[in-house]
Amino acid sequence: MDNKSNVRPILEELRGYLSVAPDPGKSRDIYDAQIWNQYNSAIDELNTLTGVDYNKFKLQPQSEEINRSYFTLIKTQDYVGKLSGLINRINAEYFSDERNVTNSPNTTINTYQTQVQSQEQQQTMVVDMAMIIAEKKAGYPEGTSERSFLNKLGEALKGTKNISDIVKNIVEIGISCGLSLATIAKIFGI
Repeated sequence: MDNKSNVRPILEELRGYLSVAPDPGKSRDIYDAQIWNQYNSAIDELNTLTGVDYNKFKLQPQSEEINRSYFTLIKTQDYVGKLSGLINRINAEYFSDERNVTNSPNTTINTYQTQVQSQEQQQTMVVDMAMIIAEKKAGYPEGTSERSFLNKLGEALKGTKNISDIVKNIVEIGISCGLSLATIAKIFGI
């Protein structure tokens, strides 16, 4: 138990890595060697402090050919799985007498990060759409139904928060301007 105070900083470091780990459902591979090097260094430090061999949790980068080039990488699922397993092992070995704190901070952090990333992606889509609309306006003279549609859609984007709103506005405004779905698709080059 005297190792408990020495192990806690490493445990918190590992939790920090987990909190910012890529989602395996969204990112299959990790190409940044700093990620697995930091993680493996934390395991080396843990081995030294405790005298226990945790090397089975280490990551072994692999080389993979992508478009005729070779890249060193690790699988995101492997990273998250080994990292979670090591955190759980440390909790069980050193902190089982404490209230279960295994995933509560990580869940909160991951949920928050997912929300922030989602909001950023949606804001990027709105900005991209505004740029597309501005670009397309140049191809239609004032007074045409198409230009009226693009003007109204540009205004509606100011209050748009997500992709569903964008699609809804495109259809509703297009119909209110007397445009068919084929004409709307043509405006956007679809």
